Amino acid sequence: MFSLLAAAQQVSDTAFNYPNPTPRRPQGAGSVVMVDAAHGNFHTLEGRYAPFGKVLAGDGFRLVSNTARLDEAVLKTCRILVVSNALDTSNLGGRWQVPNPSAFSDSEIKAIHQWVKKGGRLLLIADHMPFAGAAQALAATFGFEYLNCFAMDNRSRALERFYKSNQTLADDPMTAGIDTIVTFTGSAFRMPKGAKPILKLSNYTLLSPRVAWQFEEDT
Repeated sequence: MFSLLAAAQQVSDTAFNYPNPTPRRPQGAGSVVMVDAAHGNFHTLEGRYAPFGKVLAGDGFRLVSNTARLDEAVLKTCRILVVSNALDTSNLGGRWQVPNPSAFSDSEIKAIHQWVKKGGRLLLIADHMPFAGAAQALAATFGFEYLNCFAMDNRSRALERFYKSNQTLADDPMTAGIDTIVTFTGSAFRMPKGAKPILKLSNYTLLSPRVAWQFEEDT
């Protein structure tokens, strides 16, 4: 008698291709989008975000990968900075337990904040704990409180659906022509006055385990 443990690993669909019939810009003529790969990122342009890069390239954007510390000189080379699921070195290698220090130094956070104030565009993505914890300090400088947790609909691990019909999906130019968005697992955040949410949590439980995916009775 023997047993096997099967676990699914997230991999990108390298064969994915979207032939955009109406690109906003000719190929390579759009703004530079820099995707961070210098902070233990779970998603990078060469890895799980390869399909994301293809979609943007098909719309005319120029894609570059960043492997350097973020400072004024680096940030000047792009119009849009994408940071997805960065981690401090102490949490790399699957060590997804608390504490979850900032993935960014104080000088990097200051540089990013100043760059955004001058017109830069930041897309900061933080999945469930520990990723939200690693992004807390950077988000806080813009007035957002990232909650280092798992946001689940009544403790369910099913796919999450957000609808315009119940106002959990905002009616916004970004969602024009879309009536439903589906997500799977994530964290939550509190936003400052003046910010506009796209997805709103309804009957949700915020779980904060000490180790990712290990939920005890008192979690």
